[in-house]
Amino acid sequence: QSCALSPAMMAEQRSRGAIIEEGLSCWARASPRRSPIVFLDLDGVLHHAEAEGNFFEASRMQLLRRLIEASGARIVLSSTWRLKAALAAEAASALEGRGIPRPIGATPDL
Repeated sequence: QSCALSPAMMAEQRSRGAIIEEGLSCWARASPRRSPIVFLDLDGVLHHAEAEGNFFEASRMQLLRRLIEASGARIVLSSTWRLKAALAAEAASALEGRGIPRPIGATPDL
């Protein structure tokens, strides 16, 4: 999935506090349904803090997928990975590659 974003969507994302680079977004469209939210950090959660290379361990991704499927939760990225478009795109693609929906957004950088 492309991370291209229309000007209208960029304005909407920014109004919600999303951290995006000009014209880029890797977030799924938010659903109008009410659902639980998982505020997801990556470092130390989906991989060991000292991990090199493979940042997304299969066993941890499987546990996250089971949690999301069982709860119907949506993901909001709260990792420092949200601050760089390339890292956010890598995270979103890694999640999607394991059958986990892309995040609907990210926490703001305060």
